[in-house]
Amino acid sequence: MSGGTNKRYQSFLDAIKHYDISKAVANLEFLSTEDIKKAIDIQLSRPGAFQILGDRSKRDDFYKKLLTAPALIYRHADAQAFALGLHSKIMKIERCFDQIRASLPECDISKYPEDVQFWSHIERATQELQYLQKKLDSIGEEFFKSRAPVLIPQVIIIEGPSGEKIDADSAFHCVIENLSLSLKMLSYEYNLYVNEKVVGPQKPEITDEHIYKSGPIQLLASSWSALEDIANRTLLFGGEISSFDDIGISPERSHEAFFKKFKDGSVFNRGVTEREVFDLIANRRLHAFLLQSAFFSSRDNLCGIVMAEGEKVPNLLVRRFISIDEALALEALQEILSYDIVEDNERYHGLTMREWVRGYSSLKFMAMSKPDDSCWLTFEKPELEQHFREFELPKSCIPALIGHLTFGKDSRDLWDSPLIRSQGDKFTILVQALKESNLPNVILSRLASLTTRFNRKGKSFENKIISFFRNKGYQCESKKFNIDGSQYEYDALLIIDDTIFLIECKNRTISGNHAVQAFRYAEFITETVKQVQRLEKGLRERPDIVKSVFNKDLSELKLVPLIINSLTYSRPPIEGVYISDFSAIRKFFDKEISRWVKKDDVFVKGEVMHQMWVGEHPTAKEFLEYLLSPPQINFFMKNLTYKAYPHPTSEEAVFVSGFLDIDETAVVES
Repeated sequence: MSGGTNKRYQSFLDAIKHYDISKAVANLEFLSTEDIKKAIDIQLSRPGAFQILGDRSKRDDFYKKLLTAPALIYRHADAQAFALGLHSKIMKIERCFDQIRASLPECDISKYPEDVQFWSHIERATQELQYLQKKLDSIGEEFFKSRAPVLIPQVIIIEGPSGEKIDADSAFHCVIENLSLSLKMLSYEYNLYVNEKVVGPQKPEITDEHIYKSGPIQLLASSWSALEDIANRTLLFGGEISSFDDIGISPERSHEAFFKKFKDGSVFNRGVTEREVFDLIANRRLHAFLLQSAFFSSRDNLCGIVMAEGEKVPNLLVRRFISIDEALALEALQEILSYDIVEDNERYHGLTMREWVRGYSSLKFMAMSKPDDSCWLTFEKPELEQHFREFELPKSCIPALIGHLTFGKDSRDLWDSPLIRSQGDKFTILVQALKESNLPNVILSRLASLTTRFNRKGKSFENKIISFFRNKGYQCESKKFNIDGSQYEYDALLIIDDTIFLIECKNRTISGNHAVQAFRYAEFITETVKQVQRLEKGLRERPDIVKSVFNKDLSELKLVPLIINSLTYSRPPIEGVYISDFSAIRKFFDKEISRWVKKDDVFVKGEVMHQMWVGEHPTAKEFLEYLLSPPQINFFMKNLTYKAYPHPTSEEAVFVSGFLDIDETAVVES
């Protein structure tokens, strides 16, 4: 793209961003069809392209004029067809959201005042959480005894209200997610946001009738959440949206009784992409990693660094902790971030990582001390501030901490931001939710929603990778040099046999199964592949570098570019660039994947399930074969499911969308 064309392109892009029809049309004759398609795609396929709330009239008027402009129709017919398709998708998505919003006032609970509505949803959620907690408690020790030969505590299957088998973790998340969406919908409807935070009404008396009548809102909240997810995935990863009429479904001809009541329906037609598959597996492996880290940790050893009953709360500068949960959270986050959190003084949104961990841990500590029949705890603001001071958090950081922990527009859910603020500066926490929270997951998720960047973790991870391979007895060095004024920086160059691995280390948080973050992470991987290909080209142009570092001729070595992620993201190579993660690579050099057996309260290795290599040391060939097809990834690939589910948006309307998941029952049986 020439300088002049680039200015025209930027001008056109700016015009469609700001709905300036005159400026947009004036640029059409100077741009190629592909440039026009690219600009429209950037605007209409971006996150948030569909508007759930707000005035859409200006946007709709702009596209009505643009899509009928003669300069677009006659000069760029392909671009017009492309834009029509995207614009049509957005209209269909927004129509589904409008149906849900229009349905809210029709629900029985909506006839009550906003305070009754708000707190009925909270009360209903606490009862559901208590039901799940009792089911978990009823399993107790017998579950873990029956799992003793395997001891992979990735999922716990319990019996639902109708006798169905459900994953307990998913059930807890479903309750919290639905409550989070319900409170957000009510906050939009009744203007309950103050400085982007939800401020609910004071709690009135809630009856069983109120709780029962809040059910339909919960169903609509579930539909809203599913619609946001599938809408973003359709725009970002591809797919089409059809009506029931388009694909020949009508109430009269439907074989399923469920569909006979719906006169209006939409179907999101899309297959799952490999980007989504490997994102899902990465998040599922992180879930397993964090659970196993906690499960296999020696709690007897941890007890020695956890404060005893009656002991003064340890300050943040010493390596003593208020609870085992805090110790495990700090240990897991240090493993992920690859640097010492206790020693780090850098602030992330007003808090050090140590303060983040203590803030969440202190709330969970308080919840864990409450009886199982406790539903919630409510604090006046001064009480909450005093609580954090008692847990040795600096007075200066407490306002920022309370702000981040308070549920609002920028909160993913009530796991991440567990404080529900109400009028009179009162703050409520759900006891069962905090008891079941996985602190490392929650903290990483909250920081991801705040788009946090960790400045230290990149270099720390590079040093960790180099040390790992050196400790295994391999030559591994970092290097940087210039070619014609351009710098080429290599995180690690590793020699195994006749192969040199060009390693690029990446330490970035993964998506947490959120569609937009999944897309951005996939784009990040694509950009990293390009970065590594540039480094590969640079090394081939300077074979003397390899000679000077390793005293080997590059021409006699096989050069393999490899991305190593700090978190659990691995996938098959892209354009010859291998992609793995530290957890998978560390497992390869352990040689075996074994069952773990508990004997006399000590975990010991049992039966070998898979052997990655033979001989005294792994060969480069065995390592490459493993990177191509690691058994951890294959295991989850075999247990993927993609099923279509209906989601009502009104009494007469529904949309159907597919959902990518892992068959957890099959995982347990495996």
